[in-house]
Amino acid sequence: MAGLGEILEENARLRELVRLQAEQVDAAVKSTAALTEQLAKLAEQFEALKASNEMYTRHFLFVEQRRKMAAAERLQSAEMQAPLFDGLRVEAPPRDPSLQPASADRQEENGKTDKRKSAAHQRKGRRDVADLPFPRRRLTAPVTPSTCDTCGGERQLTEPRVTHRVGWQPGHFTVVEVHQQQCRCPKCPKAEVWAAPEPELLPGAMCDDSLLARVIVDKFGDHLPLNRQADRMTREGFPVNENVLSGWVRQGATPLRLLVSALRKQVAQASTILGDDSGFPVQDGTDGRLGNGRLWVFTDRRQAFFAFSRTKEGEHPAAVLQSLDVAGIRLVVDGGSEYNDAVAELGLNRGGCWSHLRRYFFDAAVQHEDAKAGLKTIMDLFLIERQIADVSDAERLATRKARSAPLVDGFYTWVRALVPKVRPGSKLGAAVGYAMSQEPRMRLFLEHGDVPLHNNLSELLLRQPIVGRKNWLFAGSEGGALAAADWFSLIASCRMQKLDPWVYLYDVFGRLLDYPSQRVHELTPLNWRLAVEKGDITPRSRGAGSKVS
Repeated sequence: MAGLGEILEENARLRELVRLQAEQVDAAVKSTAALTEQLAKLAEQFEALKASNEMYTRHFLFVEQRRKMAAAERLQSAEMQAPLFDGLRVEAPPRDPSLQPASADRQEENGKTDKRKSAAHQRKGRRDVADLPFPRRRLTAPVTPSTCDTCGGERQLTEPRVTHRVGWQPGHFTVVEVHQQQCRCPKCPKAEVWAAPEPELLPGAMCDDSLLARVIVDKFGDHLPLNRQADRMTREGFPVNENVLSGWVRQGATPLRLLVSALRKQVAQASTILGDDSGFPVQDGTDGRLGNGRLWVFTDRRQAFFAFSRTKEGEHPAAVLQSLDVAGIRLVVDGGSEYNDAVAELGLNRGGCWSHLRRYFFDAAVQHEDAKAGLKTIMDLFLIERQIADVSDAERLATRKARSAPLVDGFYTWVRALVPKVRPGSKLGAAVGYAMSQEPRMRLFLEHGDVPLHNNLSELLLRQPIVGRKNWLFAGSEGGALAAADWFSLIASCRMQKLDPWVYLYDVFGRLLDYPSQRVHELTPLNWRLAVEKGDITPRSRGAGSKVS
């Protein structure tokens, strides 16, 4: 019986083992089924994501293609379109044989079409303005007969070369009939003809000096964009494209570079110069986006000049001032770090601007009552400067030492007392911090009678391009921005000298053609005004019929 009991126990143990193994198998089967179901769901998600990815890829390529194409060429290429009509040949639409020469057809068949050489795209040259219904005046460019290089005989005058330009007088356009005298040797038929140079600043242009001066003053003096000028000219009977006006502006700046360079050197001779800068966006020629630009202005309070750079880095004003040999002068600017390089490299004595300091305390006075006390002291400094505006530098310096110096000392005593009491991140904390960092510069006007209390004049000069920028938004190219800086220099200097910019430019355009380069400084706005007052220069009258001498 003992053996039977052992057999029964072994049988029960084996049965339990089989039951456990069966449960394990069932669990494994259920786990495998769950994993299979999960794998199927993941496969479905993968296919959905794959399809979505393909859709977004096609959409991205479509957007990129549209972005890279010009507005007038936003069509899908054949590779990106579904081949819906493969195998169907469509005949080309008919063409006018009279407008398509045989040579052009052969070029198209060979895939070598050149639009520049086709009949429809040949250059037509400058538009003839002789038939415009405007009053006429005559302008003669004389030539002096000389000796023939071939036979040694005297050249004789021949028929003049006659061209036409559009001029401007207050209230209407004019047609200028330009007679360029010519001479040649009668004994040498093959000898070249000598002709007088064109008596206008821009050779070959439709405009004369008077119209060019008007475009420049309207653009850079009165802030009228070139497209609006073109529309106005069209209404007045002279249809012209704004691209033509843009070409006049850029080309006209080239012969004036020597004059602007002389203007810069004249400003740099002053012992004290005021400076400031502002943004001046430039449209890059690649994708049409606006690039960074900076316009700088420097003035001796009699004249001013502008300079352009692509960035605000301190190397740019340093390079401009270094080229003018201004080492050791006094430079009155705001607290910007862009002037640190120029001050360090050239040893400039830097002065601060009390208007900028006042602005900090003015902003702080909205939240902090203590700031108003500082504003009252600053106001007293400005009132003192108003009273001594017309006295000599020596008298001004004496008054500053007697009346302004105690106010400045008291102001900075008050500022130091505020330092431990204000929170650095507050408006008043920013004002106190700026005042403490600029203290040596703010005191420079107490040491020199010709140093102004502020650089408001340079900021006022920058209003000219800033107001214009609200109309024409940006410069079309870097070359246009450089030309704009030169034109701004002359317009601003004319206004500082109480000159009519149009009268000045009209007269100077006629003189620059044959004026000695070593004497071009005589034509800066300051020297031009002095020469006119002395009677050494007689400005060209409006609608003058001959070239100035």
